Amino acid sequence: MYTEPLIALSILLITANNMGIVKDYLKLSGVLPRKYAGHIIVIPVMTGLLLEGSKLTEYGYRLGLDIETRVILITIIASIFALGTILRIPTSATLITVGATMGIIAYYNLPIDIQYLSTIFAGWIIGGIGAIVLSYLLYRTSARIPGYIARRIAIIPTFLVGYVFGANTLGLIAYLDHEIAPIDLLLYASAIVIGVWIPLGRVGEEVSKLLYGYTVKTYLSILAGTSLIIEVAHNAAIPMPLSSLLTLSSLGPILGREMIMVNTSHIMKSIIFWILTVIATPILVYTGLIILNQIFSS
Repeated sequence: MYTEPLIALSILLITANNMGIVKDYLKLSGVLPRKYAGHIIVIPVMTGLLLEGSKLTEYGYRLGLDIETRVILITIIASIFALGTILRIPTSATLITVGATMGIIAYYNLPIDIQYLSTIFAGWIIGGIGAIVLSYLLYRTSARIPGYIARRIAIIPTFLVGYVFGANTLGLIAYLDHEIAPIDLLLYASAIVIGVWIPLGRVGEEVSKLLYGYTVKTYLSILAGTSLIIEVAHNAAIPMPLSSLLTLSSLGPILGREMIMVNTSHIMKSIIFWILTVIATPILVYTGLIILNQIFSS
C-alpha cells in the first residue's frame, strides 16, 4: 500500500504525545532512576504491539475499508497528528481514528457493520463506567497494602499501561495496513523508540496532570484499572481511548473520599473534549473530503 511511512509517522507522533502517561511516574516516583525510565518503558509498548496488535486487524475488515479508503484514512490520521503536534493540541488516537473512519464511510456511502460500530461505542461507555468502578475497588483494596510495598509494585501497572498502549492504541494504527511485513514492524518499532524521546507529550501532559500529587496507591489503582479494562476490550477487537479511560479512572479514588481536595474541573473539561472529538472529527473529515473533491475536480 506504500502507506508504511505514514503509519510510522503516526506511531511516532502518537507515542511522543502519549509517553507522559506511561513514563512520568517512573521518573517522578524514584522507583527507577530517572535516566532509565524512557529506555525501560519502550519494552512493554513494543511487546504489546508485537504480541497483540494484530487483534485490531478486524477493525478495517468489519467497517468495510478497502485499500483506497484505508490509504485515505491513514493519510488523514497522519495529517491530523502532524497538525496537532505543530499547534500543540491534545489529540486522542483512537477517537480520531474512529471519527475519521465514520467521516470516510459517510462520504463514500460505504456499507457499514452497524453491529461492530455499536459494539465499539458500547465498549467505550461500559469501559468508562467499569474503569471508575474498578479503580475505586482497587483503591479501597490497596489501603491494606503497606506503602513501601505499594511503591515497589506500582511499576507493574505502569508496564501494563505501556503494554495496552502498544497493543490497542498503536495496534489500531499499525494494522490499518492489513499485511505487515517484518521490515514494517522494525520500522514501527524504530518510530516508537524515537517517539519516546521526542519531548512533545501534549496528551501525556494533560492526563498526567491528573496524577501529579497522587499517592502511590491512587496511581496504582488508576493505572491497573485502566489497563485491565483495555485488555478485556482489546480481546474483543474494540479500540479503546486510553487517555479518556485514565481520566475517568481518576474518579474512582475521588469516590473513595480520600481525595476531596482534587480539582475535578480539569477532569470534566477532559471528558467534554473527548466527546466533542468524536462528534467533530467525522463532520470535519466529511466536509474536508467534499471540499478537496471540488477543488481537484474543477
